[in-house]
Order: sequence, then structure tokens, then C-alpha cells
Amino acid sequence: MLSKKSIKPRERRLQTKGKLRYSSKKYNNPFFQEKKLKRKKTSIHLSSRFKIIIFILSVLLFLLSAYILYGHYFKIKHINIEGQGHIEKAVISTMAWSHINNNYFIVYPGKNIFIFNSNKLKKELAKKYAFSELRIEKKLPDILNIFYKEKDYAAIYTENEKFYYIDNSGVIISQADLMEVSERDYPIITSGGEKKIDKQLSPISPNTIKVIIDIFKRFKDLNEEFKIERFICEDENKSVKIRLRSGPILIFSSKNDIQKQIDKLKIIKSEKLKGTFDTKKYIDLRFGSSVYYR
Repeated sequence: MLSKKSIKPRERRLQTKGKLRYSSKKYNNPFFQEKKLKRKKTSIHLSSRFKIIIFILSVLLFLLSAYILYGHYFKIKHINIEGQGHIEKAVISTMAWSHINNNYFIVYPGKNIFIFNSNKLKKELAKKYAFSELRIEKKLPDILNIFYKEKDYAAIYTENEKFYYIDNSGVIISQADLMEVSERDYPIITSGGEKKIDKQLSPISPNTIKVIIDIFKRFKDLNEEFKIERFICEDENKSVKIRLRSGPILIFSSKNDIQKQIDKLKIIKSEKLKGTFDTKKYIDLRFGSSVYYR
């Protein structure tokens, strides 16, 4: 007798003339085969349905994206501007619309409120003007809000026959119209040295601007006697020159007491240079109680 262990799986036992014969041929059950085919068909069917759903969702997503990016609804149509300072709102508006219209591309529509690059507009505005505060906010679906606060003017700097408003730090705020310069109550400064405007910064140091403003204010009471045309800064760490509308160039020390130097000027004019003041080339007030002139 053969043991059960010696009979291999899937082998079929055959009996021939009282003897047992074994066949190694495998047999498939047609019932199970049919079940497998049904499973395959079902999985194929589900896979096709899933692909169709994905395709439909992709098309819908594409259409929605196209509507959001290129549709008229989300294009910027209004710009609201609130500002403080001398810059006209119309100028800011013109620059903003120019930036919006010049950045309209087929792939990336700059007019679209989602795509619009507000940081780039900020940089463009900051190149031309000096702000203590500048905000650009998007309000859906089609509004751009711009708020700015211009830096306060401290003086007018001139170079190459052009005039610029500058703040206390020497930063150029904006270009000044020639007609405005004579009407504005600001000191006019020019550089007598080699240093010139570098980007948006004038060559006049904050300390020198402070001294010039101090002198300018003190001379207001002496306007009939000494009419200032402009200040000239050559060696700005030590001295400031004043060109009068008529008369000599006055040289002040930026380190010494301003009022004491003004007092010396008044004495020298009324006592030593009486009647000849306007004929002098310069008057140097920088050295203690001494006054030098030519």
C-alpha cells in the first residue's frame, strides 16, 4: 500500500486491472475558471470607469482654471489709491495701470488678480519715489488697493541742472519741477565735490543736511540782509558754503556753534566791511573768534 504522503497533489489515481496507476497531468475545474474570468472582466470594467471619471474631472479642472485665469471676472478693473504726501494720486494710478497692461502674457495673464505681481509694482514705485509706507492689496474679484505715505521733504538737491526733493537721510524722494523750486520753502543744496547721485541717494550726509536746515531756519530772520541762493557741500564733514544771491560766499563750520558764526557775520558786515561786503569773494567763519575774508 502507498502512503498518503507519497501521493502528490493534483495527481489523479487510475485503476487498471487491479493495479493503481498515477497520472501527473493537471486538470482545471471549469467552474473556477469561469469565476476567474468574471473577476477579470469586473476589474477591467472598474478600471475603465475610473479612467473616465478622472478624465472628466481633469477637463472640469482645466475649464475652471481657464475661467479663473483668463476669464473677465477676475481681471483687475478698478484701482483705489489713498496717499499722503506731494505725489499726485493720478501719477501712481498711471504707473499702476501701465504695469498691469505691460504684464499681460498669454501664459501668465498679468491682469488677473491672482497672477498680478504686486511686489514688482512696489519696486517700480520705489525706484521713482521715496515712501515711509507702501501697501498694495488685492480685493476679489477685480480691485487693487494702493496706500502710500511719502517721506517728508527736508531739502532740494540739485545736480546737472535737475532738482530733487530729498529727506533727512539724503534719500531722493522725487524730482522737483523747476517752477516749484522758487516757491518751495526748502534749502537748495548742491555738491561741489566729485560725489554724485548713486541710485536714489544724494551725496549729502544726514549730519550735513541737519546743519544746513539749522542754518536755513536761522537765516529766515535775516532774509532781507542775506538772501541765500543755495548751499554748496565740498568738504561736508567739516564745512558748508552758502552762495548768496549777491555778495560773497559764506563758509560755515558744520562742527562749531552755528549761531556764534552768524553773530560774527553780522558784526563783520556792519563794522569792518561796511559798504564793501558785496565786493568780497568769500568770508570764512570757521575758526573760533577769527574771521577771514577776501
